[in-house]
Amino acid sequence: MSNAAWLAIILFLFAPLSSSRAYDNTPLPSGPPGDFTADIGGFDGPNYHVELKHDGVYYESSGAGNVQEKAIVHPDHEAWAKFIQALNAVKFYRWAPSYSSDVLDGVQWKIRLRVGDRVILSQGSNNFPRDGDERQPSNSWPAPSKSFQSFCQAVSQLVGKPFH
Repeated sequence: MSNAAWLAIILFLFAPLSSSRAYDNTPLPSGPPGDFTADIGGFDGPNYHVELKHDGVYYESSGAGNVQEKAIVHPDHEAWAKFIQALNAVKFYRWAPSYSSDVLDGVQWKIRLRVGDRVILSQGSNNFPRDGDERQPSNSWPAPSKSFQSFCQAVSQLVGKPFH
């Protein structure tokens, strides 16, 4: 098999793992994701971790190195539909892979979502997607953009726990 054929096969197999789809202008399809992880926090906390696993959505909050709360929740189809609808409202599907600033101390966050064949990876350090132009950083530090706040609220509603 030629090198070009092997390259085509590799690109086909690993395309769903690429974050390049973050710039897709098509809203996410409704329904439960195949993969979802979200983290937000800073040095002294609070810190939040949400992760979809085979038996539910795992939630953990911590601060100053101590776990404060752990829970496993089981969102139904309607809850997932509302979550995806909220993500589409803030155009999460257009978020850039990375948002950063020159501020060294503050909030770091990371999100991975796979719905169907779409994978979106986005992360930030003291910066967030800009309202109305999601591909650009908001430069609103220390306040998160309204889009990012809405995303955090959607996660909170999904798990029934704080996430900010």
